[in-house]
Amino acid sequence: MTRSVYFGPKFEQESVDKNLALRQQEIGFNLPWWFYDEKNSTIDETYDEGEDNEDSGQTTGLRWTGPILIPVLSATRTQGQRENRDGGIYVVDQVVMYLPYQQAVSAGYLPAPDRAPQGTHLRDRFLFDDFIWSPVSVVVRNLVGGNSRRRAIIALAAEQVKADELINQVDFAHWAQRVNNV
Repeated sequence: MTRSVYFGPKFEQESVDKNLALRQQEIGFNLPWWFYDEKNSTIDETYDEGEDNEDSGQTTGLRWTGPILIPVLSATRTQGQRENRDGGIYVVDQVVMYLPYQQAVSAGYLPAPDRAPQGTHLRDRFLFDDFIWSPVSVVVRNLVGGNSRRRAIIALAAEQVKADELINQVDFAHWAQRVNNV
């Protein structure tokens, strides 16, 4: 019995990658993505937030590298549930996005989520609909092939980062000042 050269896992994956790239160009978009820079971030031990360095007069805080443009196939934004707080109503929107795996990795989405330590991309940030978002889950889907198990889609769920949460995040100072992002 001979194995088909035309419809093996490699052929299937290349076909999937090619068609996802075409579809992304047709209906998708690119979004700016920043990677969390643990090495250059300073974190307040009590609050797990960026720390002001009052001795030097500088805000160092949490830092990110980028942005790079990441390809997205589709996105669905959901308005968050209303939370009544002492300061008023608080709403955090969610978004679910699908990224073509091979295109995202080729664009610089590294380390690839299935090869990275757990939680690697959960402190990253991206810009969507003129708001800053933070991933809450990253799932690699549609494995193709036997031993090679090549990937096709990255499913990403994220939450909107409110302006008050961007304080001491130098890279996002512009969005921290936005009144309608509070």
